[in-house]
Amino acid sequence: METIDPWRAYLIVGAVGEVKAIDVRTGTVAWRVKHGEDLNMDLAIDGPRVLVAQRNDLNLTCYDYATGQLAWVSHTSETGRAQIVVDGPQIYCARAGTIDCFGLDGRLHWSARGSVAIDQVAFGFAGNVRQVDKTH
Repeated sequence: METIDPWRAYLIVGAVGEVKAIDVRTGTVAWRVKHGEDLNMDLAIDGPRVLVAQRNDLNLTCYDYATGQLAWVSHTSETGRAQIVVDGPQIYCARAGTIDCFGLDGRLHWSARGSVAIDQVAFGFAGNVRQVDKTH
């Protein structure tokens, strides 16, 4: 992954089947990638990584923050609304009552099925908590 230029800051937007980076200084689209057809996705940004999970598939996808280039795709244990937390060298993705733990390279470390409620769940670590909003 490319080193991030501290003077280049992007607003990452996931909507209507694409993920894009908008340069906050100019408002121009710096990069955009097609990402499925589902309108519902969860994003997490951690240093050089943009992590994306869509409701209708098992994929957890990682793009390079600076370029939008695909870094890796891993598979979660469940589909459904996702919550992603990055803490140190690990990525946690909660969906449909299961938490999957991945390394920063996308390799699955472990899965804990039935460890959280199926619907709206908050989870995280000190100073790093995620909570899904109510969907309609």
